[in-house]
Amino acid sequence: SQQTIDYCKFTDIFQLIRSEFSGVTISGGSVYIRGSGSFSGQTQALIIVNGSSIGAIDWIQPCQIKSINLLKDNDAAIYGTRGGNGVVVIETKN
Repeated sequence: SQQTIDYCKFTDIFQLIRSEFSGVTISGGSVYIRGSGSFSGQTQALIIVNGSSIGAIDWIQPCQIKSINLLKDNDAAIYGTRGGNGVVVIETKN
């Protein structure tokens, strides 16, 4: 069973991601996972919220988050080429 983490201690989603995952860069509201892709062109991570791909996550309040995971390399392969730069998978409470 996954341990419940109190994400409410974070001021925003980007602070949460920076704190919970090493090797992640946040730039202009986009998430970049080190070691996935390159820093030229479209290299931001794919964002999946409650099973759907979305563009912006700045509206998500940390308190709303039930779980958040970072997938890269083989773990991200289920998302095909879109997952090539890594995937941030977020599940919200409601």
